[in-house]
Order: sequence, then structure tokens, then C-alpha cells
Amino acid sequence: MNDGLFQKILIPVDFAPSSRESFLVGLRLARNFQSQVILLHVIDTKSLDALNALGLALPSEEKAQKKTITPPGPPSRTGPPSVA
Repeated sequence: MNDGLFQKILIPVDFAPSSRESFLVGLRLARNFQSQVILLHVIDTKSLDALNALGLALPSEEKAQKKTITPPGPPSRTGPPSVA
């Protein structure tokens, strides 16, 4: 178990060219600090709606996209940070 600075590293990616670099930086940090990596695939639903509005996605694809998107969970609590 890592007792160092970074126990877990969250790496959000959306498959944009810049997210590849973020992914590689996150992996380097994880190796250096022996951290656990949590990979999060981010989807901008507004972009999907724009593609669908332009007719660039088939109606069946739009339905499939919306079925696979998980709604956000409950809001995070507010206040000072705590130790996990």
C-alpha cells in the first residue's frame, strides 16, 4: 500500500488528443508514487446532442448513446476536505 503523497490518481479521458498526454502523465505519476490509477471516461453529452441535431448520428445510435450514459450520482457534500 502506498502511504505517500498520491495513493490514488484519477485520470479523466475523453479520447481527445490532449487527453492522451494527460493519461501518460497520470501513469508516470502512478508509477513514481506506486499509486492506484482510476480511469474515468468522460462524455460531453452536449456534444452528442449537437451531433444528433446535425444529423451526424443515426436515431438508433442516439437512443443507444442515451441508454449507456449513467446519470450523475448524488451531489458531493460541502465543507472542509477530510481524510479518506
